Amino acid sequence: MIELISKIRSQFNALFGEMQPHQKMTLVALGLMVMVPFGILIFGGDEGGTTPLQYGAAFDSEVRAQAEQALLDRGFNDFHTVGGRILVPSSKVDEYNGALMAAGISSPHAYNELEFLSDSTSRRGSSRPPSGVTWTEALVPPDLAQGDFDCGLDQMT
Repeated sequence: MIELISKIRSQFNALFGEMQPHQKMTLVALGLMVMVPFGILIFGGDEGGTTPLQYGAAFDSEVRAQAEQALLDRGFNDFHTVGGRILVPSSKVDEYNGALMAAGISSPHAYNELEFLSDSTSRRGSSRPPSGVTWTEALVPPDLAQGDFDCGLDQMT
């Protein structure tokens, strides 16, 4: 181990030993100017960010207003809108989507991505809900669809 340290020290002295002090300081400053921003990005970045509800679907103004009111009624107030999209904290997307589904609110384009994935991975029959049944009716259990929505926040850890 001591041989390794002495070898590293001799290489370090051979590389930097003949440099002037201002050259050494410039080299150190350039190294810090490269490393510090990366450290800030890695360790001081945003805590999760935001994610649009219902797989990024855009709501028309009427449905968006209903969705915002449904979220507020259920105590979810940490969201904002950009255009027709409702952005929520990334760590709570499922809770917010569940609240919208329990309220029976969905964008007409909300489940296109799910439908595509189902069609491409399904080996049996159709991936569409039976005719006359909406995606919300097919995905939300009947007890939640009747408004008895308990998101289970007190049970989640």
